[in-house]
Amino acid sequence: MATFWIAIATAAVTAVISGIPPSVIALIKHRQLVESERQRDELTRDNEFHQRKESALTRALSTDPTQRDIGLAGLVELRDSPLSTPKRAAHIQTLIDRINLTLLGRTLVEVAEWTAIQNETRPSQVVPSPGNDPYSRALHGMMTAHHQRDQELTSKIKESNEQLRKMGLNMINGISTGDGFVPDAVKGLRPRDH
Repeated sequence: MATFWIAIATAAVTAVISGIPPSVIALIKHRQLVESERQRDELTRDNEFHQRKESALTRALSTDPTQRDIGLAGLVELRDSPLSTPKRAAHIQTLIDRINLTLLGRTLVEVAEWTAIQNETRPSQVVPSPGNDPYSRALHGMMTAHHQRDQELTSKIKESNEQLRKMGLNMINGISTGDGFVPDAVKGLRPRDH
């Protein structure tokens, strides 16, 4: 309402000087002021949206589970808020999906690293030398076969861990290569899309 009276006062002064009817000048000034306020409000909403998005993203990518949950909740709230246009809501949903895949990738890498450590710290099997009696030779044969299977299993676990680690890194980076499986959902969520 104040803008209307400011527009009227400005129009009256301008009308006296220029000879244009004050109502026309008042209408023009009022429209200019309303448009200026609308642009300022829109800019304020944009700034608030971006600040809230950056804050939520920082928290969502935290290694602290509590901060991560607060950040994801903030992104969901921002996606559903009146500040979000449909385009912004779709962008926020893409970010949420990408963060979830990144978290899953981190978990896969951690599991692969933990399994690798467990595999390396496992004590190796000692095969006793065969004795002269048939029972000792049979036991030696069984222990040797068991040791070979154990080495094959250890080798397969190492390969599996490497694949799991690559898959986790691919999910974190949002890429797909022939070295690791990445779900199709990740292919549309590459970091360059954000």
